Amino acid sequence: MIVIAACFPIETRWVRRTDGLRVVRVPMGNRAPEALPRTVGGDEPRVLISAGFSGGLDAAMRTGDLVLADSIVHNGERLAIDAGLLERARASLRTDPRRIAIGPTLCAARVVQGREEKRELGASGEIAVDMESGPIARWATGNGVPFLSVRAILDPLAFSVPFSSGVPFWRSAIAHPAAAFRVARMASCAGRALGSALDDVVDALEEAQ
Repeated sequence: MIVIAACFPIETRWVRRTDGLRVVRVPMGNRAPEALPRTVGGDEPRVLISAGFSGGLDAAMRTGDLVLADSIVHNGERLAIDAGLLERARASLRTDPRRIAIGPTLCAARVVQGREEKRELGASGEIAVDMESGPIARWATGNGVPFLSVRAILDPLAFSVPFSSGVPFWRSAIAHPAAAFRVARMASCAGRALGSALDDVVDALEEAQ
């Protein structure tokens, strides 16, 4: 069983469901592991994939670009990704290689909003930021489950997200209607790219069984 963990339905809307795949909705941030079962339908997860949207910390990244983390930086600790598993995922992708980035991902405790904050966070070498990969990676390591982080850029470095972690999305959307409309379009683009990538990765992992 391959398990994909993601926060929002749009992040996995375009993922093709198969018998060997389970998509699990998780809370944002450090509470993400609360929704992860140790067993799924009697089968231990063969691979756990943290999937969803990320913020770009590299100026070259665009909405819909793919990010495969080779490590996760969380609470000052660097969590390594198995190099063999990462290479299998990378080799499976049919996306234009220019739209794929491999590098360290930063896991933040809250939504990173502004351009300057992103620029400062990326100064240490991380190429993208999200809120769940760290806690999910820790859970996977503690339970002996192989782990991957496969994500798509939602907001590039130059785009300031007008939403906050502790504010309901609908309230932020009312306060910033133009930005909310733009984010919705960006989410559709990123979601489609992520869905195709996850299909490729899942197919490759299932063939390797």
